[in-house]
Amino acid sequence: FSEPGATELRLPPLRAVVSDFPQEHLDPAHDPVEGMLGMELLELFDVDFDFPAGRLRFWKPGTASQAANEKGMVQIPAAVLNETLLLGIRVTSAQNSGD
Repeated sequence: FSEPGATELRLPPLRAVVSDFPQEHLDPAHDPVEGMLGMELLELFDVDFDFPAGRLRFWKPGTASQAANEKGMVQIPAAVLNETLLLGIRVTSAQNSGD
């Protein structure tokens, strides 16, 4: 969890899946994909994807929203796309946003 000095995170048993990642060819100049975190893990926590800092923070469920509000962040709505339970997020560029 996002507690100062935390050195380990105990997890329940999770299923490992070995699979090809066909989307990897979309950005061949990027580092190779060495692994993915699935929804089975992510749904156990509130998760903060801090891309500028290169960090992924796991919060106790229900606790990240208060910290996000204090920092002026907003929640991004997502929708389950299909039976695979993939989450989709609507994204538009500034030039196409209508603003």
